[in-house]
Amino acid sequence: MNKLREITDRHRLTLLVVHHTRKMYDPDPLNTVSGSTGLIGSVDGAFVLSKDKRTGNKAKLTISNRDTEGFCFELRFEPDSFRWEFIGNVTEGEGDEDALCFLLNEFLQEEWSGTATELCDELKKRDSSFPLIPSTIGKQLNASSGLLKKDYGIAFERDRNKQAKRIFLRRVEQ
Repeated sequence: MNKLREITDRHRLTLLVVHHTRKMYDPDPLNTVSGSTGLIGSVDGAFVLSKDKRTGNKAKLTISNRDTEGFCFELRFEPDSFRWEFIGNVTEGEGDEDALCFLLNEFLQEEWSGTATELCDELKKRDSSFPLIPSTIGKQLNASSGLLKKDYGIAFERDRNKQAKRIFLRRVEQ
């Protein structure tokens, strides 16, 4: 990147480099750029387009650069026009609900049931940095249940018996 930087500085050019992201989820989209963190550190700016589902048509475009504040936009791909269309701005703090849904989508095959502690343990195997607490995971799932079902095709239910409170997750038609 330093050699490319020398060329752009010498010839007063702008260079756009397209690079791929890694598959593992991270709440900070810039951390998903594959390779060394020096890659992001050596450039003036970065655009990261991240989709919740590989086959989905919704995405977030995170823009970070040295000279201005960062931005995050919600986009929708329109297959008829082959264009990404602006839906709206994503504000600070909005990502946690989406992040939990994304993590559950990565985790869930067809169905799963267990306690809140068991669910947190399973999800932490996929992302140890995501804040998962057994005492609050039920509330987080309740808050995300509409998004889970509509955008990810995941139904959430809870049941309480004498032994434990159980969480049920299963794939449903969207």
